[in-house]
Amino acid sequence: MKIISLLLVVSSLGLGCTGAQLARRPDSFQRGDVIVEGPVVKTIVAGPADIHAYSAFAGGALFVAPRVSGTDDDCRARLGVARAAATMLEADRITVLRIDASQVACLSTVKGGRFELLWHSSEHKATAIALAANL
Repeated sequence: MKIISLLLVVSSLGLGCTGAQLARRPDSFQRGDVIVEGPVVKTIVAGPADIHAYSAFAGGALFVAPRVSGTDDDCRARLGVARAAATMLEADRITVLRIDASQVACLSTVKGGRFELLWHSSEHKATAIALAANL
């Protein structure tokens, strides 16, 4: 019985330690996942930040717009002007986008159906706006 108790304690300690994170500050980076349906224009992140964005499929574009209200309206107001300067998202490629303190990052999709964008920032000043699915 002592051996079984000892094995139980040792395995509990071992399994408990495997789930711990090592030396990672929770504010050292931010990340998000934006899921949209159909053609849409969405505000993702308020700067200042450098974000790395990834999508498994093409059909979206990233651009920056002046931050006025911090909502999707900021991106919609600049959509016509920003289309020329937008960075097209390629399938399975990481895109880097710099967002100044007075700007927001915007996602524009052109295809029907579901589109998912994953992003992360190494700067803790980034303010995530679109954190969850927007379906």
